[in-house]
Amino acid sequence: MNWDYEELQKLFKKYNINDIDYIEKCILQYKSNQSEEIQYVEEKNEKYCSYSSHFPLGIPDARKLKIIHETFFQEYKTAKEFAEKIIEKINNKKKKKFNTQTITKYLTCQNCDEYYSTNSDEAPKKKQKLPHAFLEGFSEMFLEDKYLTHKELFVNFESCKIEDFVSLLKSKTQEGFKPEGGYLISKYEKDTLYNKLFVAKEVLQINLLEIIEGKEYSDAFMLNIALFAFEREFIDQASKLLLLIKDKAIKKNKLYIHLLAKIYSKYGQDQDVIDLLEEFNSSMTSIDPETQNLLAASLKRYSINLYDKSKIKNIEIIILGLEKAKKIYSIDFNANNNYYPFINIAYIDMIICYLNNNSFTESRHKITVLKGSMQFEKNDWWSFISGIEFNILLGKYKEATKDLGNYLDELEKDMISEFEIESTIRQLKIYFDFCKKEEKNELSEIINVYLPGILNEIRVEKLQIEKVALLSN
Repeated sequence: MNWDYEELQKLFKKYNINDIDYIEKCILQYKSNQSEEIQYVEEKNEKYCSYSSHFPLGIPDARKLKIIHETFFQEYKTAKEFAEKIIEKINNKKKKKFNTQTITKYLTCQNCDEYYSTNSDEAPKKKQKLPHAFLEGFSEMFLEDKYLTHKELFVNFESCKIEDFVSLLKSKTQEGFKPEGGYLISKYEKDTLYNKLFVAKEVLQINLLEIIEGKEYSDAFMLNIALFAFEREFIDQASKLLLLIKDKAIKKNKLYIHLLAKIYSKYGQDQDVIDLLEEFNSSMTSIDPETQNLLAASLKRYSINLYDKSKIKNIEIIILGLEKAKKIYSIDFNANNNYYPFINIAYIDMIICYLNNNSFTESRHKITVLKGSMQFEKNDWWSFISGIEFNILLGKYKEATKDLGNYLDELEKDMISEFEIESTIRQLKIYFDFCKKEEKNELSEIINVYLPGILNEIRVEKLQIEKVALLSN
């Protein structure tokens, strides 16, 4: 290949090459390690390359996670984005809160002896460890659908070669991969399904377009692709794939019905969700909680959106929808005594109380009795914030802000998600239209001043952390 001067300049700039000596070192390193992966990075103004694919003490956990990220989660373009996503989900499920900054350093290989200088032949002297509870949480939440186990990857695997680890990932996932729904598909379609699903997000988008336009696969294949497309947030493509399915048995399958309902919900088509799930429920002898809660959420949202004093004179229609939603949530609460159905029941009770011009005192006593001995867990954000919202529904605004302030003061700001605060603000804004007139000022203060202030602190703190990280590099 012939290179002109401008092309060479761009190449040198891209890899931060400033002198001929550095190029010579790179060539010598390549010649001595032709079978090894060479990846140039810049850290603390020194040139490094990733060390050999052979690890004398075994592959570090951080490197395993890095490989898993690059193999299965390529939609997250950076290790930081990947770390933030998995930590957010694990923190909401596990009792222990993991520090985003610390784990990110592990995953980006900044917190260990992960690199060695280009003029050094020595590998790291110690094996890096990640918190055991974090690895277990990651395996439980992110690897089950890929047919990989925590024990196989982080406990039993003893090989020192990266190529062996990559081979294990591929063989286990392809061997264990099974289509959803229990439908039989050909081996060709199964292999095609696997190869088209476990790719980078950009490649998946191209694959989905080819499948939609090609129309050469079975309906069972289409259902599996649609389920995965929705999971990767390709909502339009998932919708188009479902339209291509003609098999009547598949169209009555719970997976199909659930997916269609979720797509309707994403598009804000609550009436379509209600019609679909009520018809589906009427044909079933027993209904699973996921279907019930999806229907209840749509009934609640549809009824609240319908409320408009200038247009709706007869509030019975709204109350009827809210009562139906409350009944469904009550089934789940009675079975599981969980905060999620409880807080929804509490909101609905208070809104119905407002619409009927009834005493808030009676309704507040009722939801307090309903709560009983159920506790809101501080280690689970959604459980904790449900407790804060419960106090707000009881009119205990000062207690709610005090508890929330104490909780947030105990945490590092990078452990709090912007999404968590924004979701709370959205929920309280819905209730604002139905709360007592004399309480609106206090609630407005929480919605428009207190919580946005916390949100701003989180954003400033994260910017400072990122700035320090950039300066240190």
